[in-house]
Amino acid sequence: MGFPVKRMRRLRVSEGMRRLVRETELNVNDLIYPLFIIYGRDKKTAIESMPGIYQWSLDRLPEEINEARELGISAFLLFGIPEHKDAEAVQPGRKTG
Repeated sequence: MGFPVKRMRRLRVSEGMRRLVRETELNVNDLIYPLFIIYGRDKKTAIESMPGIYQWSLDRLPEEINEARELGISAFLLFGIPEHKDAEAVQPGRKTG
């Protein structure tokens, strides 16, 4: 089988289709920075399973957010880590079902 004489352009038929199949572009506006919050004061604790990622106490959080904003990151996702955990993930003082 030789090279086709007619080139199929089904993926270029419209601007919408071209947008769908275009190469992916990624920039700083697409990034979301995960931040892990822990109880306490003046804490910055490394997370061993994620090198370069830390758990921050609320009083130290602004320094990390400001540094990320200087790099152009403007979206953050906060993960609160409870002070106490149990096997059923029940918060102390909260009734279940």
